[in-house]
Amino acid sequence: MDLYNESPDFYSIPIDTNTPDNPDFEIEGYLMKGSDDHVYFLHDRPFQKMLSWVEYDVSTSQLNFIMEDGDLRDFGIPVLPQFSEHLKVMEEIAVAEITDGKYKDGNNFPLIIHQ
Repeated sequence: MDLYNESPDFYSIPIDTNTPDNPDFEIEGYLMKGSDDHVYFLHDRPFQKMLSWVEYDVSTSQLNFIMEDGDLRDFGIPVLPQFSEHLKVMEEIAVAEITDGKYKDGNNFPLIIHQ
């Protein structure tokens, strides 16, 4: 599946994952909203650990990724207002690995909202 060619209604914001305490600092990620109003997180390489769920903190407008061992990945992902309203009502978020614009692997994960 070629997301960039088959889904022209997507828009994206590059994420700065290069933070000193992040073991997955080399991942390039994108937060995207589709024409279906769902929000997606796409990344260009696998996480070092298995992802369990994603948390959205409304007060700080940040997304955090919780790994299988409870380890928190704070990519410093700023959630802009056009994403926020949609995230607040979602119960799951699709997270997918994309290489050269092609879908490689992905899944839906629980999305926990903190007010």
